[in-house]
Amino acid sequence: EQARAVARSPEAAARVAATWNRVPTEATEDLVGFLSDGSPLRTLLDGLGEETSAGVQRALVAGLATGQNPRAIARLVRREFGLPLARALMISRTEVLRAYRESTHRTYQQNRHLIRGWRWLAAHQPRTCAMCLAMDGSIHSLDEPLDDHPNGRCTMTPVLVDEEPPARETGEQWLERQSQEVQERVLGKAGAEAYRAGAVTLQDFVGRRRSEEWGTTRYAKSLREILGPEEALKWRQEAWEKGAEARKARREARKAAREAAARERDHQAWAKMQASWVRGSSRKQSVLLKVAVKEEFGLPQEVWKRGKHKFTDEQIAQARAAVRRMYEETQEHLKQQGISSLHLYRGIKSPVVTPGTVEAWTTDLDSARKFGEYGILEEDVPASRILAYSQGPGWVNGPNGEEFEHLVLGETEP
Repeated sequence: EQARAVARSPEAAARVAATWNRVPTEATEDLVGFLSDGSPLRTLLDGLGEETSAGVQRALVAGLATGQNPRAIARLVRREFGLPLARALMISRTEVLRAYRESTHRTYQQNRHLIRGWRWLAAHQPRTCAMCLAMDGSIHSLDEPLDDHPNGRCTMTPVLVDEEPPARETGEQWLERQSQEVQERVLGKAGAEAYRAGAVTLQDFVGRRRSEEWGTTRYAKSLREILGPEEALKWRQEAWEKGAEARKARREARKAAREAAARERDHQAWAKMQASWVRGSSRKQSVLLKVAVKEEFGLPQEVWKRGKHKFTDEQIAQARAAVRRMYEETQEHLKQQGISSLHLYRGIKSPVVTPGTVEAWTTDLDSARKFGEYGILEEDVPASRILAYSQGPGWVNGPNGEEFEHLVLGETEP
């Protein structure tokens, strides 16, 4: 029944393999055999030094016997013997899983009346190599070992004599529906480009080599091995060109995002100043607007009540950016309307007219009369002097409603 459970749910294999048919004991015995004198693994470890070799052997056997995972064993090896974590992890993962695979394989062979073969199982993850994904789901006889590459994480699940293996998405099917980014992580940029174009299949990436010491090992072929140097170079160049286009697009997108964020900041800063202006030109944000206009456009006029308010350099810099953006957007709007000059009126509220950095004018004579206690100025103003106006972008009328107001920059000469 346990065999049937594993076969029907491949993901359960790793969980039950440790208890079915005494796999932990057999796996430990297999590992001890791998570490015997003259074995390839023993030779590899002895090259690290006698003391380190003995210590790593103890850590591997003890870790497997006590059920520790390869990463925990690798951390112990690094801490106790100074072996780099990547190398320690490769050794521990490769040999611990090889021991489990060997004992599991032998268990399957001992139960031929129930099991007719095994199925290759690989993790459907971006860090899984092309070979493992290609082998995922393939059916093998009981006489064939799972010859995964070093550091491999693949496992085997049983195929029962009286049942078809349960349906499951294969690694090939999984990769086909992944994003371009995931496909490139698995196959490399050039390999993924050739794969999407149909020049290669995932199965083409399965390689197999034989070593006198280690036996057969599968590995992921390079595109050069599959297609030859000239054809592989063509795909590398194509991938580079598309990558350059993608990088350019990303740079432009980042630039557009920065510009959009700056535009939003400027609009928010302008909105505060303009909302203050329509309620009174002596308010703090109104004075900040006049200071910003004076500094941004280099105007000679003094700012009335400048000393009453304190502004930081950062506040002035933000206000300058906001008035510059509003001026440019207003000028574009006037240009689109075909306006080169406007006939404007300005009501005078005091007997002395003092030119300012920015002044409120209107196209509506009645609105000017409301402020014209001491008379009304009338002038044809060039469009180039219009900072903002009530029919233009970014304008919000004040409590008095529509007054057809135009903010006019002061003259460059006093």
